[in-house]
Amino acid sequence: MKPALAILGIIACGLAVPALAIRFGDRQTFVAPPDAVVEGFARQIAERRYDMATRYLSLSLARTVTAGTLRARFEPQRHALGDVNRVDAGIDWMNRDRASAHAVIDAQRGSVTFRAPLVWDGSVWAIDALPEEVR
Repeated sequence: MKPALAILGIIACGLAVPALAIRFGDRQTFVAPPDAVVEGFARQIAERRYDMATRYLSLSLARTVTAGTLRARFEPQRHALGDVNRVDAGIDWMNRDRASAHAVIDAQRGSVTFRAPLVWDGSVWAIDALPEEVR
């Protein structure tokens, strides 16, 4: 019985530490940082997984943007670029509640940079507006 309680205590502490860190201001350690969010979004778009890309949108943006919206917006450029070779991302700037990050998609016939504003949406970073494409 004692070993089972010890294991449960360790598990509880393991879950409590990240929850407390997030609650008291962590924005990169135990949650995906802004660049990872934009990179994930860009990868989903590049792989034509528009329904999965909506997971990276803020709650307010997700109310108006659907997988069909993303398909209509990004499919022509994705098709023009061809097969994706690599996606790299970086943070432009970040404060407590807002951030900006970019992702560079290198593909068979060129590359494109997505730059997106992000918002701290409860306990995760989320894209707050659809990225503008920059050649």
